[in-house]
Amino acid sequence: MEELKNRIIKRGTETKKDIDIRLKNALKELKFVDEYDYFVINDKVSDAVENIEAIITAERLKVKRHKNLLKKNQYSGGVTCIIHLLMSFQRLVTVGIH
Repeated sequence: MEELKNRIIKRGTETKKDIDIRLKNALKELKFVDEYDYFVINDKVSDAVENIEAIITAERLKVKRHKNLLKKNQYSGGVTCIIHLLMSFQRLVTVGIH
């Protein structure tokens, strides 16, 4: 929170009251962090942008977004290969976590 406060103060665009409100809101938002799917820290803009782009890519590639292709069986060989790859990756991640 100290870093957020310092950044807001350095900008010089907000009153003390506005800063206090922003900090209180940030603390409230942190209580719900486990309800989100992704967590990006904006300490270095280029890293934050890269992380957000990765999130957008991941969201676009979710299987549930492409169920219509699976139903039509248009890409059966490729989709099967991708599903196996995802299952292998999930096992890899699971093994790495435990």
